[in-house]
Order: sequence, then structure tokens, then C-alpha cells
Amino acid sequence: MSGTSSFTTGESSRAGEQPERDEVVEFKARTWVALSSIIVVHSANDEGRRMLALRASDIFLDLQPPQVGASYLVLPDRIVKHPRYADHPVVLSACSDHFLFRATPAEGPSNLICFFVGDVNARTVVRLPEVPFHMAVNTIPHPQYSIGLIADPRSRHGGHYMVAQLHPTFTTHHTTLLCYSSVTDQWTARPLASTESEEHHRWGAHGVLAHGGLLWWIDLFYGMLVCDPFAADDNLHLRFVPLPVGSIRTGRRVPGPENIGRERFIRPSQGKLRYVEIQGAPSGMRTSNYQPPSNPQVRMFTLVSQEGQHHWVHEYTATFLDIWSHRSYAEAGLPQGVVPWLALIDPNNANTLYFFRGTTLFAVDGQTRQVLFRVRCLVLESARGGHRFQNSRFIGAWELPPALEPDVLCTHDVGGGSSIWGSDSEGTDGSDREQAISDQATNSGDQAADSPDQAADSPDQADAEP
Repeated sequence: MSGTSSFTTGESSRAGEQPERDEVVEFKARTWVALSSIIVVHSANDEGRRMLALRASDIFLDLQPPQVGASYLVLPDRIVKHPRYADHPVVLSACSDHFLFRATPAEGPSNLICFFVGDVNARTVVRLPEVPFHMAVNTIPHPQYSIGLIADPRSRHGGHYMVAQLHPTFTTHHTTLLCYSSVTDQWTARPLASTESEEHHRWGAHGVLAHGGLLWWIDLFYGMLVCDPFAADDNLHLRFVPLPVGSIRTGRRVPGPENIGRERFIRPSQGKLRYVEIQGAPSGMRTSNYQPPSNPQVRMFTLVSQEGQHHWVHEYTATFLDIWSHRSYAEAGLPQGVVPWLALIDPNNANTLYFFRGTTLFAVDGQTRQVLFRVRCLVLESARGGHRFQNSRFIGAWELPPALEPDVLCTHDVGGGSSIWGSDSEGTDGSDREQAISDQATNSGDQAADSPDQAADSPDQADAEP
């Protein structure tokens, strides 16, 4: 796939006439975890913090299989402020063995927001430098989901990366790609050659994916903007890929970006981008093919390409009536008649979708409608926010670097739910992590609910349970 190819889009269905198939995509199943985007911060009094000091490490990874629950990135308060004093630190993007996250530095005012990159293999964290004033453009901490991270394929020995953010963000025409390269340790403001897209309101910021050597900026109301950030300056194109026919949002932006994560997401699975949406749920969102709440359903599409042409292919639609009536649903003890919130998709199996019902995470086979398992899974429960973090905006599948795969495979008993800290065999029973999450939620729930990027865009129903 080329970042400079011409995109044409359409929609077809595997149930009807088959479109031309896309090029062969090499795919290899990898071990993965359900990673919370809310970072856990340990203070000096936490047992985990003492372990961190002994190992002289900036990063802990509390990893466990998705059948056990969520996994967490853990940082010490010598690097970032504890959420009781500032906003929650949040993972924004991940590529292979690096994380991009937003946080308040440990040293400095509580309203200072900076970007950091964590190296999983080296267990180190670096703070990205400030953008030079003479560029007349700066990184935008809000909206936080307009910035992405991608591995640098030009690096001979690996380990290098690029961070990129579109400017201006809220517009129909973007003029600049602000880039930071770990090779040069410098920011550059690069002019974009944008293609015209159909008229719509200002572009949203619902996340950035690194996929196929490209960066994909997502607006879950309209589609994706895709760019090859490693292209030459005179060939730096931004292309628009709309959502499937009937899924493009019309009218006022309802629900807000935090709530849209309950009903829609775009994520990779089996080497291809997948669009998943819940239709017919009583959320207030209206699309051209809106269905009444009497028939809620979940649909999955695959983005396929051939010779520069891109199509959304409808893979399956599963009604919740069928899911609720399946014997496995009752056996799992799940409530009848309640439409859950979207969580994630299995990166190794596009038929397996994950949903939240309160603090319960459960997996469903979209083809057979069978519930595969359920588990208690807490992204972060704040005193004020209720279960507002229990949706796809705050959790995602992270495919582990090869060095970490044996730890998750060998040190976890799915039935017992044990947990590890870091990448060696020394571990804890997980009580420190659970206590840290509980303390973090209790002390910072109000700050998270009131953070500028969330409060400005989230309607009141964000605090309601599904």
C-alpha cells in the first residue's frame, strides 16, 4: 500500500457480489493484551514504586492475558505527577515496542501537559522537546487524540520512531504535518498536499493508528485521513477514506467523542483495518441508515484495497437479540435486553468482538453469536465518572514485542489470574496494582472528569452506566 496512491472508496458485501480482492497481506498471529490507556502512577510509598527504584527502571508493565483482565503501563511519580495533583496520564498511541503518552511532568506546574515516549525494551522514558518558537506552530495537548506514533522503517537497527500531528486539527483542510523524529531529535513543520473531501463540520480527533507503514487519523463520524509521514516533502499527501455507506454521521455531533467510543471503533485485526459499529442503540446518534432501538445490532467491515482502490467490505451483522438468545449468554450470567458498550477486537481473529457491561468484559463470536468468556475488567473506576472509562476509547489490543511474549504466556494462569510486574519472573499477587488503581481513581476521579479535552466534548450521559 502506498501513501501516495489515489483512494477511491465504496462498500460491498461478502453476502452479495464479491469485489476484487486486495493484495495479499502477510499476517502472523502474536500474543496480545487488553491495554488500558489510563496509566497507573506509583508514589514513593507504594510497594511497586520501591521495586521500580531497585530495578532503576522508568517503566513497569503489568501484563496479563485478556481472559484475565486489563493490562497497565505503570510509571513512577519521579517522572510524571500523580493524578491526585494533575490530569490522568494517558497512552495516546503505540507502535511495536514504544508508547506515546501525555502527562504532567513531575517537576513543574500541574497545568503543564507534555508528550513522552516510553521504550518498552530499554524500560526508559524520554520527554519530547518543545517545538521551536520560530515554527509558529506547536503541539496541541487538547485534543489529545490527534497525535500519532509510528516506527521508522529507515532505521537500520530499529528503535527509531516518528511522532506526527495534523495542523490545524479542527478543520476540513489540513495544511501542516508537525513531525518529531528520534533520529534527529528535532521537530519539523512539513506542508501537506491534501485532497478535497466531502463537506463536513470540523474534523474530529478519535485516535491515530500506525498501520501498513502509514498513519491513519480517525474521525468516527466521517472516516480516516491517511498519510505516509516518511514520504519526501514534495510528495507528502493526505488522503481521505470515508466510512462505509450509511455510517457517515449527519447533523449535529451527538454523542461526544467519549461516548462515540461506546458505539464505534476502527482497529486492525488479522492485518487489515476493521470498522465496528453498534446500530440501533438509544444513544442519540443519527445516521442515514439509523434503525430504531427495537433491533440493536453490531456490524463489522473490513477495509480492502487493490491497485489504490479502497472498499469497505461488510463481513457480518449480529443482532443483539440473537446474542441474548444464545444459550452461552445466559450461562455467562449477563443481563438480558441491555446493549453493551464496545471494547475492542481480537487482533488475531476478526470474528471475536469484546464488549463492556459495567465492569464485565465479555467476548462474542460475531459469526456464531456465542459468548466465549467473561471476566471482571476495570479500566479505571473514578468516584465521579462511574464506568465512563469502560469503552473502546480507553482500552485497546496491544500486540506484544517478541521479548515480552514468553512472560505473558508462561507466568500467567488464566484461571488463577496471577499478574507480573516488568519482564522478569519476579512478581507480585497484583494487590499493589489494584490498590494503586483504587487510590488513583479515588484521588483523581474529579480531575479526570474535569480535564479540558474530556469535559468540553462529553455530554452528561458520560457518567451513566451502560
